[in-house]
Amino acid sequence: MGQRPQSHALSPSGRERPSGRTTEHVVGQPPGMAVSISFVLSVITLVVFAILTIKVIQVRRAPEDLPLRAVTAGVGCLFLSVFVNLPGVRTALDGVQLGAPKLFVNLITLLGTYFVLAFFFYSIYGQNAIRRMRRERVLLLLTCGVLVTTWFIASPTVREAPADLRNGYDLQARIFLITALAYMTYTLTRSLELVRKYTRAAAGRHVRLGMRIFHASLHLLIAGAFLKIAVLLLQSLGTTVDSPLLQIPNTGYLLLVGIGIAGFALGLGYPLAAGMILEIPVRARHRGLYRQLEPLWLVLHEEFPDLSLTASKTSRWREVLRWQSVHRSYYRRVIEIRDGLVLLAPYYDHEVARQAQTAGAGKGLSGSELESFVQANLIVHALKAKASGSQSRDSDLISLDGGHNLDSDSEWLAGLSGWVQWLTRESTS
Repeated sequence: MGQRPQSHALSPSGRERPSGRTTEHVVGQPPGMAVSISFVLSVITLVVFAILTIKVIQVRRAPEDLPLRAVTAGVGCLFLSVFVNLPGVRTALDGVQLGAPKLFVNLITLLGTYFVLAFFFYSIYGQNAIRRMRRERVLLLLTCGVLVTTWFIASPTVREAPADLRNGYDLQARIFLITALAYMTYTLTRSLELVRKYTRAAAGRHVRLGMRIFHASLHLLIAGAFLKIAVLLLQSLGTTVDSPLLQIPNTGYLLLVGIGIAGFALGLGYPLAAGMILEIPVRARHRGLYRQLEPLWLVLHEEFPDLSLTASKTSRWREVLRWQSVHRSYYRRVIEIRDGLVLLAPYYDHEVARQAQTAGAGKGLSGSELESFVQANLIVHALKAKASGSQSRDSDLISLDGGHNLDSDSEWLAGLSGWVQWLTRESTS
């Protein structure tokens, strides 16, 4: 087959505008800058993919959580848009159909704004928002239909870069952009009031601060969309590309959208990041207590293996991605220990307690340290009594003390575990 002839058109600036590759691709970028942009995009893609993986796992655990599903879908849209913009992927898709990455990214962006709206609707109205979001889906499908139709009937130049300033004189490019910008403005404007309601009801200052940043970013994105629409209207009136009337608002549009997208990501990511940072000392504390409880847990688990709470079997990589895995293991260990101590109750001996009280006082122990020493002796003796099948003859059972909540109780049990370990070593030495 012969080569397709190149058609040419004149923009209002008087310059010849060839079809095919646009000026931004012909001129290119310095090699160092291109490599840097590619590296940054690759890092962002990996980070977003990790977040998406965590969200997918969370959705699998709670498929009925509509806000979580909306967030996960939104993160999925973000991942796809970043992934498609990777140089290698974009080049491959352009090889299949010139401009296909641009169309895909625009459609994914619209879908992402839809899921932002869905998240706030589901968070505020719950199941009552399902019918509303059905109507929103109809509008989304109509908008996407207009974009796809316009893109297919447009020239190759417009297909490759519909948002390029020199393409703004093309009717198909204006229809494509105004349709996309109008839908984004609509969804983001509707989200504004919902964000305010969500912020007022949000618990935690980090969430409220993140939502305020997110709310401000929506204003910037909406303002940027209006500026771009104004640019397109000026182009339809014949304003030249080099005119300050066009260059100034177009530059403002790029700045507002860039800052708005950064604020958008910061507002959504800040509460999660802040929460994870603040949780680091809590995780370290729970991990430490989990290890301190091990000696007591081991002796009880050996005697009562059926009390072990079976955790669902998961692969190692999935367990690593589960941020709450440390907490679940810690909670499970405390519960299993408490269950085991209850089952040992028939074997606790008052005489052993009195002897331990005297021995502990002789060692200089007092207060909670003495009480912990006494209870540890009761446990070690009870384990031996159970092994020999001899229950206590006392009619009134001894109840072991502990903390007033889970954390204080786990600290008490950790001290008890240390004494049990020491007594066990002393008895075997």
